[in-house]
Amino acid sequence: MEPRGYRIVVSTELNYVKACGIAERQLLEWIRDKGYDPSGLDEGRTEIAAHATLDRDSESGRKGAYSRWRMRETPSATSGTWQSTLIVRSGLEEGRGPYMGTGRHRAPAGPRRQRPQTRQHTEHRPFSPGRAGGT
Repeated sequence: MEPRGYRIVVSTELNYVKACGIAERQLLEWIRDKGYDPSGLDEGRTEIAAHATLDRDSESGRKGAYSRWRMRETPSATSGTWQSTLIVRSGLEEGRGPYMGTGRHRAPAGPRRQRPQTRQHTEHRPFSPGRAGGT
C-alpha cells in the first residue's frame, strides 16, 4: 500500500508564546536529527538540504495568532514531495489554550499534481511539555 499521510491536533494549557517555543525547539531537534541544517530559518525560508526546504510564517490579529513551520522534501525525481507541517494556533476564546497541529502527506511525482491524501481519522488529545518529542 502506498504511504498516505497523517494529521494530529492537540490542545494545551500553555500560553501561545510558550507553546510556540516548545514546538520550535522540538521541530529543530527533529530536523537536526535528520541531518539537515535549519540555521537559515530566521530568514523565513531556507534550503536545509539539496532536496529539502523549510519555511516559517506567523500572523496575529483580532481573531488570534498562528505560527506555521513547513518542510518540503523531494528525495528523488520519482518519490514525489513529502510535506510536513507544524502549526500552533491561538484564538480569542476565553479559557482555552492554544492548539497545535501537525501533518505529513505526499504529493505524487509527475506532471499532474494531485490533491494530497491524508487519513480520514484525526486525533485530538491534550499536550503537555513533558510528553513532547517523538519522531
